[in-house]
Amino acid sequence: MRLQQHERSIARQLGASNVDELKQRLETLKQLETQEEQRKQAAMSELERERDRAQKAELRAQDLERQHAEAQASARITQACATAGVRNVDYARFLIDTARRAGDQRPESDLLGAYLGEDQHRAALGVVQAPSATPTPVSTTAPPGAPAPSNGSQTPGGNASVMSKDEWSAHKRSLGLV
Repeated sequence: MRLQQHERSIARQLGASNVDELKQRLETLKQLETQEEQRKQAAMSELERERDRAQKAELRAQDLERQHAEAQASARITQACATAGVRNVDYARFLIDTARRAGDQRPESDLLGAYLGEDQHRAALGVVQAPSATPTPVSTTAPPGAPAPSNGSQTPGGNASVMSKDEWSAHKRSLGLV
């Protein structure tokens, strides 16, 4: 209901009685634009039409060359990431694109190597750490100078669950809780 009211309101603001009339006007406008383009093409001489086609083809070729260069750069970045053990390829692309915009023209592998030298970027790039050659043995003994472990009892009389009511009250008083 509210949507229909809103549609009618917008249609009235645009000088139409309803949304269907707006759709019809839009279709008519598209047809008129197409006819105008055809009229311009017919009015052009053969030479002008060829120039127009050549210009459009040149723009298309430039666009394809740009896409090709971007794809090659992306492939080089992906290759450099795979070689360096980088997991976060998107972040690597971001870093290299940022360096390129700043004017740095070093190869992708050199740029990536420079970023891998910084701990913050190394962590963000998700570099796979090679396992150490000698595994560290696991020890369950306490380090020297560590205090001896307690028996787990926090109360002077033993476990609180076996204390009498009077013992428990005295313990709470000694802690200042009562």
